[in-house]
Amino acid sequence: MPKPQVQEGEDPDPTPYLYVSLEQKRIDQSKPYDAKKACWVPDEKEGYLLGEIKATKGDVVSVILPGGE
Repeated sequence: MPKPQVQEGEDPDPTPYLYVSLEQKRIDQSKPYDAKKACWVPDEKEGYLLGEIKATKGDVVSVILPGGE
């Protein structure tokens, strides 16, 4: 069985994986968001997707997903 390779020196900086960058924060904050129109739609692959309510008629709700479905 081969022995694991030992790396010497300093560990890489984990900061990019632990914190959200300032650029990403600005992008996220500039997106339009309306709490009255936003909803979560169940999806088999992703679990839930963020949808936008377009119309309601009684108990039927029309929702648009980011992929255009």
